[in-house]
Amino acid sequence: MKLSQALLAAGSAQALIDAVPFTGNCAVDEVTMKEIGMNFDCHGSLEREELDKTLSISLGSDGFVYITSWIAESPELNHVMHCILEMRTNFEYTPHMSIISLKDDFQFIFYEDYEKTERLYTFKFHFQDDHDNFQFNDSILVSQIPKDEEAREEVVSSCMLLSENDYAWGGSSFSEVMDGGVHTNPEMGPVPFVPRDTFLIPFVGNGGLIEPYWIGQSKWGSWSVLVDHRSPIPLSSSVKKSEDGSFTSEICILSDYQNSEFDKRSNEPVLPLEYYVNIGTDARTVQRAFQKTVNKPVELPERSIIYNPIFSTWAIYKKTINQEKLEEFLDEITSNGYTASNVEIDDGYEIAYGDHDFDPAKFDDISGWIEKVHEAGSNVTLWVTPFINPGSVNFETVSEMNCFVKGERENGEEFELVAWWDGVGGMVDFTDPLCADWFTNHLQEKLDKHGFDGFKFDAGETNYMASNFKTRGNVLRSVDWTRAYDKTIADNFPGISEVRSGWGNQHLAIWMRMFDKDSKWGSDNGLQTMVPHLILSSLIGYQYILPDMVGGNAYEDGFEGTYVPEEELYIRWMEVTAFMPSIQFSLSPWQYKNSSTRVLCKYWTDFHHDIIAPIYEQLWEDYIAGSEILPIAPISYLAEQTELSKEVFEQTQSWIIGEKYLVAPSVTKGERMMQVYLPGRSLVWRNYFTDEIRQGGQFYNMEIKIEEVQFWERID
Repeated sequence: MKLSQALLAAGSAQALIDAVPFTGNCAVDEVTMKEIGMNFDCHGSLEREELDKTLSISLGSDGFVYITSWIAESPELNHVMHCILEMRTNFEYTPHMSIISLKDDFQFIFYEDYEKTERLYTFKFHFQDDHDNFQFNDSILVSQIPKDEEAREEVVSSCMLLSENDYAWGGSSFSEVMDGGVHTNPEMGPVPFVPRDTFLIPFVGNGGLIEPYWIGQSKWGSWSVLVDHRSPIPLSSSVKKSEDGSFTSEICILSDYQNSEFDKRSNEPVLPLEYYVNIGTDARTVQRAFQKTVNKPVELPERSIIYNPIFSTWAIYKKTINQEKLEEFLDEITSNGYTASNVEIDDGYEIAYGDHDFDPAKFDDISGWIEKVHEAGSNVTLWVTPFINPGSVNFETVSEMNCFVKGERENGEEFELVAWWDGVGGMVDFTDPLCADWFTNHLQEKLDKHGFDGFKFDAGETNYMASNFKTRGNVLRSVDWTRAYDKTIADNFPGISEVRSGWGNQHLAIWMRMFDKDSKWGSDNGLQTMVPHLILSSLIGYQYILPDMVGGNAYEDGFEGTYVPEEELYIRWMEVTAFMPSIQFSLSPWQYKNSSTRVLCKYWTDFHHDIIAPIYEQLWEDYIAGSEILPIAPISYLAEQTELSKEVFEQTQSWIIGEKYLVAPSVTKGERMMQVYLPGRSLVWRNYFTDEIRQGGQFYNMEIKIEEVQFWERID
């Protein structure tokens, strides 16, 4: 990893211009400096004129400080990046710069000595260049170096400024309203950057699957910002419309301990805001650089789920499931020619939540039914949450073991019951191996008793944790409970399991499912969130993505009732899902009277099995073996820099598979003609179904009949 520049600033703009010399403590030899694009000798202190060989500092008429970095040996490349620093505080300070060499890691750190009058300062950056070529692909560490107690008191903010010529993805894999990149979402925050259940509590933060990584793209180059998810940084984030008229929005990250989900009783060290900035010629290059940092799985999850659909009881039956309905469901699956990977028993099978066993009044021969599923060539999975309600036969045992996450009220009283969507219960404390072992042994006993094959694990978001929480593992961050929950699952029930929340768990060989979708068209948790959700999940490092159920969850009647969504919506949903890594049914094709709908759904299910599933399987094999190919990406990542425009960025309902295939489904009601952008002026594309050849770098008006998807293959 190489580092060309990093900046952290505070105080007034003029103070930064006037403050010289910059003092540097250097341990970098001349060869190394040339290697990272700097050709001046570095020993002792750096005077202003020496620094100017690398950094040009000027005060703009707009009150911003402009700092430009360039390669001194190549003057014609003096267009790498301009940084805009907005000073939010008013105090005197003496800036210093340290250059630190740690083998192959280089860190430029600006830090301050100052008399504080206000503890909020902001670093902002934005591409301000009109050249086409960037020559850097270096990682930049931006950091401050206060004492631990100062990190607990200060609020430090860094904002990514976006104009209409930029586009950014990253951070959360899902928000309640989502039609593309993160800055197109509604204004939010600042809120703690932690996994949240945005379905039940909309507009309060990020979704369940998150990573503190953002990547931006413009015709001048690309940048990314990455926070080490292992670092004890009390991270918050916000999305807001920019107050500066020249920018459309700001994505901000903050270090804010006082408003964080940290255990305030812990004496563990707290770090201030610290992150890496990466600059590259194009988004694909920058994304590949991030991909190298991701801790990848060593194996694939259950492969049958790639090829054959899951059939869940949830949306079609909700909580009304019983033996008779399970028998009916299996008969319908097999008689309509489907082979399920998993037949999934969802909510409604227990007497009390946390029993993880079947209510004998509703199921008189569950083991016999499971045998029938196995005879049909499918597995059976069971819905499980980390909550155990007081009515459960297991509650007293777990409570006496002290294996629930505890909370503390203002009067110092401890409590263990928290509210969740199915009542009030204790949340198992997976940070303690003793508690995690009880949970997994308990589930294994039920699995052995009835003969089913695995579990669908729900929840995992930190908004369900008790206020002022305390764990047996004494974790500092609430997200460490989420990590422990996922790790427990992957260690004991790998491959077949699915979860919906994650933090730094890209290495786990389990399925990451999308949040529940509503049965509607729009970008407010409807069909139009499916593709952006897929793209974001992959960009932040999660490849084993399980799409939500075809047709959505039919939530108009809540968790008790169900209905059949409109036919056109269901067909288009089927077409979108057919090109994703897996298919999941609950609302079923045979519920529609129109035989053509049933035929179309079976066709696309078979197409996924025969054509799409092998593509993803090979992509994932290559990915875990170290391939740089992006498994899933926005179409703009294959465009040349001179092609990029607002119109190209906004093609967020299309995606690229393996840098080779382009999928452009219809997600708009009544649409029969659509614009499709084929990226890359030097690329040639072939329509998979018609063999039509088209040149890249252009928009095309294309017919999109109800039974069609635009599917194009790049010709090398």
